Amino acid sequence: MNLLNCGFSVMMGALLSATAFAAGPAPAAKGEAPGAANEAKIKRILNDPDLYAGLGYADYEGADIGDARKKAVENASEDLSRHIRVRVESVTKDALSYSAKGKKHSEEESFDRVVKSFVDQVLNQSRDEEFIDYPKPGTLAVVAYVNKQAADKDIQQDLNAKKDRVVGLVHEAGAAFDGKNFPSALRDYLSARDKLDLFFEGMPVNASLEKGGAPREIGAYVEGRIEDLVGGLELKPFNDFVKYTAAGKPRGGLAVGAGFRAGKGEGEGVAKLPLIVRFSKGAGRPAQAKLTTDAFGKAVIPLDWVDPEQTEAALEVSLDTEAFPGLGARAVLPHCAIGLQRSKTVAYGVRFVNGNSKAGLRSMEEGVRGLLSTAGYGYVKVSLGGDDVEKAQIDRAREAHADYLLAIHLTATGRQEPDFGLYSASVESSFSMNNLLDGTEVFSSSGPSAKGFGSSLAGAGWNAANKIEKALLQKVKDRVGAIR
Repeated sequence: MNLLNCGFSVMMGALLSATAFAAGPAPAAKGEAPGAANEAKIKRILNDPDLYAGLGYADYEGADIGDARKKAVENASEDLSRHIRVRVESVTKDALSYSAKGKKHSEEESFDRVVKSFVDQVLNQSRDEEFIDYPKPGTLAVVAYVNKQAADKDIQQDLNAKKDRVVGLVHEAGAAFDGKNFPSALRDYLSARDKLDLFFEGMPVNASLEKGGAPREIGAYVEGRIEDLVGGLELKPFNDFVKYTAAGKPRGGLAVGAGFRAGKGEGEGVAKLPLIVRFSKGAGRPAQAKLTTDAFGKAVIPLDWVDPEQTEAALEVSLDTEAFPGLGARAVLPHCAIGLQRSKTVAYGVRFVNGNSKAGLRSMEEGVRGLLSTAGYGYVKVSLGGDDVEKAQIDRAREAHADYLLAIHLTATGRQEPDFGLYSASVESSFSMNNLLDGTEVFSSSGPSAKGFGSSLAGAGWNAANKIEKALLQKVKDRVGAIR
């Protein structure tokens, strides 16, 4: 690919049009024979010290010389390119401080491609003149030529401009690094490498990269700086593991810190570093996949939801390669992992059968949530059916992604006291826990009992239930804590 052509100066055309080609061959003198005049004119062009020139021939038949003209122009351009190439090689070597000595075959091929691209560019700016029936009837001669000084000057200027652009990017990268702007430094070094490939197709280019310093190979220097920068970047999570609930909500903040460590020195925070977060295990929904570190090198990860179908998941945070073009091909990039673990979750239900009515106990439910939270469990409320744990209740708990089902039952039976006009009720309690993962019963136990009184049968039942609430919660807490 002749990528150098894209930057070749428009000045070439102007110089050649205005001056170079004006210095072309002079007309033949009066009285000369056509063949002799053509020969003299061709010799003047070929021998002009201010021109690169080439000569090409092609035979034709009849009056149609279109194909012959095309062939003759191609032959003249090929001859001209041989004369140009030697000079272009010399100008290119001088401009880029290039020496073929000790170079690899691939590097020599890159140099040849660069030279060819400049030769082709010069050929595109050449002029040509044709001479019919020379040197013999039925033959067409074409002379292609270009001004030497204009061509040399434009090649030199174009090479220097491209090399200066690359060196300028290296200097900008160094200044950004010194200013602790590591992301900007990395981008500039990557851009310098890209421009080297674009302008010089991978050939070694030498230049002084430090004030008063000796010329050095730019590509090797830039690659080394990229290695140092990427190798010095570190990403670390603030928490190695974060839990999420059975509803998929994270139970803590997620954040990552970015630092840069040069050698064995102390690391320092990296600001404005573009990062990207993805699920490396499980599934979920980050509120924002692309992040940028703050002034202290910290990036908060806004995670909306983790699929609770999975008991574990993991996030991977790495450099956002889209923000660093050319970096994605590297085998190893700075990254870190954050483990996500679903909290052990208990589906709980409290069922109070008070005579003919069935109800929950709000204060007891609050107490259950408190003891589960204290024990480190997540929780979700489910409705209970009969006195025993039924399959439908277990299925509902599993649908809520719970690990356990805690069922608490209270039953009140009572009667009217004939002597006092009041009602009395006795409350019996029981509780059990089932492991929903393996289907086993973790424990089953009877709870405390009590007798209550009231002006109604229901009131007596509530009075009795309130008397055992604290003791019942304590027994549940002890059994739940024991399974940890």
